[in-house]
Amino acid sequence: MEQRNREVDFLRFVFAVIIMLHHSRYVLGDENCLFLGGSLAVEFFFIVSGYLMMASILRAERRQSTGVTRATLGTETYHFLLRKIRAFLPEYLIAWFIGFFLIEGFGFPGLRHVLHDFGKYFFELSLIKMSGIFTGGIDGCMWYLSAMLLCMAVLYPLIRRHKNFMVHIGAPLTAMFLLGYLCRTFGHPRDPVEWTGLVYKGDLRAMAELCLGVVAFYAAARLRMLRLTKPSHILIRLAGTGIYTAVIFYMYKEDPSTADYFYIFLLQIAVILTFSGQGSGSGLFDKPAAAKMTQFCAKYSTALYFSHLYFAQHINNVLPPEHYSGRLRMTVYVAVSLLNGLLVLLLAGCWRKHGKKLTAALRRFLIAQA
Repeated sequence: MEQRNREVDFLRFVFAVIIMLHHSRYVLGDENCLFLGGSLAVEFFFIVSGYLMMASILRAERRQSTGVTRATLGTETYHFLLRKIRAFLPEYLIAWFIGFFLIEGFGFPGLRHVLHDFGKYFFELSLIKMSGIFTGGIDGCMWYLSAMLLCMAVLYPLIRRHKNFMVHIGAPLTAMFLLGYLCRTFGHPRDPVEWTGLVYKGDLRAMAELCLGVVAFYAAARLRMLRLTKPSHILIRLAGTGIYTAVIFYMYKEDPSTADYFYIFLLQIAVILTFSGQGSGSGLFDKPAAAKMTQFCAKYSTALYFSHLYFAQHINNVLPPEHYSGRLRMTVYVAVSLLNGLLVLLLAGCWRKHGKKLTAALRRFLIAQA
């Protein structure tokens, strides 16, 4: 539980690329989109996030053997969320500001227009967009972060305080009821910023799939404890590979439908197999070179996820379809997205390396020392 799962790190990159290709719908139109169903890749990230949240809860439990109290529960939840935000904050902010200035540069507006747009979109940086208080923004991908954090702010203290009930009853029932509601009411879980009357669809989607991740944590732990025969290992590896392949093929071929829910549960099974250490990739990433590659994939997937959508949404303004072929526009879109992801990753690395010194200098400048 304490070590990174290298297969998950590699799969993050795979699903981040699928999401990038899914957003080719803005470049080519839905009829020519690559991976029209690729938005379902977000489900993998939610389930994995729920799994990792449960791992964090157990680590907190071990550190505080006397049990959590009402007085400390809020503080612990706050620090958990703060650690989550710090993990992606450099990539998030850098990608957002690059996107903002690129979008403004496409139209060559005046300074007054730039300042107006900055004030209009600034609240996207608050990470509470999925509460419904603010709308708009420059990057639709950011909904994932907002929904995840808001739902974790509810789930983390509930599980921490009532772990036995939430793990065995609360989390699985919440997942089933919310997914069932989305299925019967909307037909599929996509379109995260569609308003349900109380919250966005994306919030319900996030809550349900984080709960699936919590359930997956304990299922993987049980599977990890089994002493399997060699044929069992082979069967589990084939099952994991087959499930991921089937889900990816579904995202490539099919439009959103009620079948999404079947593939969401398949993804949960695949995540269980992967985290059990006996899944589809066991032994494939053990070599040092593979470990470095998967570590890069995990970091790059975050940067790529944050830094591609604004190119998809605006590249046709720079390369009008009536003058440039779809193949050329798609090639440019993929190339600039991949390169921008590398730029964001590089700048985020510099931030993490030198940010503490800059923060300390700013603190000394602004706050009087005792």
